[in-house]
Amino acid sequence: MRIHLNRYSPLPLEKSIQLPAHLQSSVLAEPVRFGIVDGVSGQLARNALFKVFYQICQTLKVDNMIVCARFPAHKLYLGLLFEDVFPSGEYIKMSHIGDIPHRILTQRVDNIEPLWRTAKHALHDFFVDTYHPDLALFNDPDAL
Repeated sequence: MRIHLNRYSPLPLEKSIQLPAHLQSSVLAEPVRFGIVDGVSGQLARNALFKVFYQICQTLKVDNMIVCARFPAHKLYLGLLFEDVFPSGEYIKMSHIGDIPHRILTQRVDNIEPLWRTAKHALHDFFVDTYHPDLALFNDPDAL
């Protein structure tokens, strides 16, 4: 996974679309090249990478995580309670990704924990309550 921030330059997805004004004025993080193999080990790797992405967003004070997701990968993000950036939920041809249609999905970083706690999301404990020393950004589990 490669993570892009829009602090100093536009995100890769902005080569293909113009974001709504409320997102243009936010600090955004976009993960790209997020490819994982299928199966149980792939799911664990995916969850671990996404947990680190979430922790990095918290540490860097990112407002929103934003993703381009093609079918059927968009279901992963919907399962993580991301929402469509564009209300129609349409697939948009992304010129910077070979004109392959993607959905653009987002979630506020500070919404993840309360949203997942309220929804009793299956990954809440993994992301929030479980300290993984091999995924830690800091040596202190309470540093975040």
